Amino acid sequence: MGQEVHAAPTLQVHVDARDIARRLMTSTVTIEGIDAGPLDLWFPKYIPGNHCASGPIQNVGGLHVRDSNGNELVWDRDPAESRRIMVRVPEGSTSVQIETTYITNQPASVSRSSDSYGFPAFGAINWNTAVWYPEGVDLKTVRANARVTMPDGWQGVGAGFTQEGATLERQDVQLMELIDTPVVFGLYMETHALDAPHGRRHFVHSVGHDAMRGALPQWMLPRMNAMLAEAEMIFGPFRRENYHFLILCDDSLRFGLEHGRSTFVSAGTDELLDAADEPDDDALEAGMSGLTVLPHEYIHAWNGKLASPLDIVRPDYHDPIDGTLLWVYEGLTTYYTHVLAVRAGMISPEEYESQLTTSIERYAHQEGRLWRSIEDTARDVVHVRVPSPNWGDLRRRADYYGDGALFWLEADAIIRRSTQGAKSLDDFCRRFYDVPVLPVGGHHGYTRDDIVRTLGEVLPTEDWDALIQKRIETPVKTLAYDRMLKELGRALVHTQDKSALQRKAEKRNTGINLSTGIGFSVNREGAIGSIRRGSPADDAGFAHDMRIMAVDGAVFAPRVLRDRIAATPATGKVVLLIAEGEQVREITIHYADGMTYPHLVQAEGEPNLLEAIIAPRRDHAAK
Repeated sequence: MGQEVHAAPTLQVHVDARDIARRLMTSTVTIEGIDAGPLDLWFPKYIPGNHCASGPIQNVGGLHVRDSNGNELVWDRDPAESRRIMVRVPEGSTSVQIETTYITNQPASVSRSSDSYGFPAFGAINWNTAVWYPEGVDLKTVRANARVTMPDGWQGVGAGFTQEGATLERQDVQLMELIDTPVVFGLYMETHALDAPHGRRHFVHSVGHDAMRGALPQWMLPRMNAMLAEAEMIFGPFRRENYHFLILCDDSLRFGLEHGRSTFVSAGTDELLDAADEPDDDALEAGMSGLTVLPHEYIHAWNGKLASPLDIVRPDYHDPIDGTLLWVYEGLTTYYTHVLAVRAGMISPEEYESQLTTSIERYAHQEGRLWRSIEDTARDVVHVRVPSPNWGDLRRRADYYGDGALFWLEADAIIRRSTQGAKSLDDFCRRFYDVPVLPVGGHHGYTRDDIVRTLGEVLPTEDWDALIQKRIETPVKTLAYDRMLKELGRALVHTQDKSALQRKAEKRNTGINLSTGIGFSVNREGAIGSIRRGSPADDAGFAHDMRIMAVDGAVFAPRVLRDRIAATPATGKVVLLIAEGEQVREITIHYADGMTYPHLVQAEGEPNLLEAIIAPRRDHAAK
């Protein structure tokens, strides 16, 4: 055990990012105010927002520890904890310097959003990849001076950072706020000021491989402004003075992470470069469905960074966390992600209903729900966030997001129906997030009792404790969403008719989800994805390592497969040529129901609650 560091040390943190285009960076952390004797140092393990042990220690490519006289010190790694090292500080030394060579662009499944990245024309640093801190100190008392040396000619930004030449700098910042403040920089950076309510200063910054691929189309800015206004109507006034949306534009990146004063997200080039023209007013798609990560992470400014589950809030980055309430942290956020996006005009009402139908359809066939609760997926984050290539519907995924969102949809419908539209889940959010603002890096902690109590204040007649037990904390007895659909006044049906969006999706020639009917999904290359047990495909012996090569004698393509399945009412079967390992064989699936498509239909005489849920509130408030 190392020394107890009673006095709060100061950290001098310098990141040399001049070689980041080659996916290398070097950080030097000088910890001042350290006494002689044993010292234990931690590389951050639990990164806020990742909800599990995700600190990417595997990317450290060099580590040197020196005393204040420049002498190299011997360090040992804790055999039980790879992110903890132990050194002995010699007499006469007043500081310790840790130099780390870090390899960027190779995150684990659980660290994509908290890693650092480098490309020929831009890069990004998450400070948890650059910092070591001493054990035995209250990190809320630790201050840091941070500096980044960028390639010449690049521009950079991070909340609270200033640029002078090729240097980004921030002085005298709390360490926990520094780790909560990523920076992005690049040769081509575009910055726009947004029109946030009450004069709050919001900006969106994007970087890409060239000026065109990093540019945010102008027509998107009013929709982002609308998102800011709609978010405030749900969660209350934005509680900090400024906020930065940081967007990295590259097709190989796929992540998003919330921070106290910024959002760190990626966007594919098709979301920006191919979206130069604004969709027509009568278009089925509003043009920003690939960017719903923006409202998702912005909602976390309230739900996650203003208030968090009490058992997630920790005084350091190495004590274990308890993810039990992630169905609130991520589930509520996921529910409002698409509600906020449609209210702001980022997605269309048709896109919202299509996404909701797909979600209900997916979980209505997920057998893992029969043995494993939503709460259990929240307690096993490190495993469920890593995709299962085989039988994923049996194991479950990170369903505290999507299935958790369906609980909150149900809660919203219950409140609206019980009060004849006088109240909604928005009223719960206004109450729940009306809490004191703490410094960035700190959160107001809430408990399950707080959730039940606040829901009860909005609608006292509902037994919220019992509903949470049934829907969140217990495996389900049936895969159907009977009460939720009843409260919404909708029914999930399957017909051979296609909606306009379903017809449009088929023309893209992407993969097909046939789980409802014949019983499997397949990607555009023919590789089998999910298989529904008890389905015709399951009865025929389908397996996950199979690939479809031909359908009824015709070379496989998604369109060909759809056409042949559509003909099964007449043929009663479909014959597939399958490649499995080094073998090729035919499999016959006996099936006669043709192509079917899921739809949410409005029950006769019932109020259209979905229409009320997605209606923009700012228009109503202005009347």
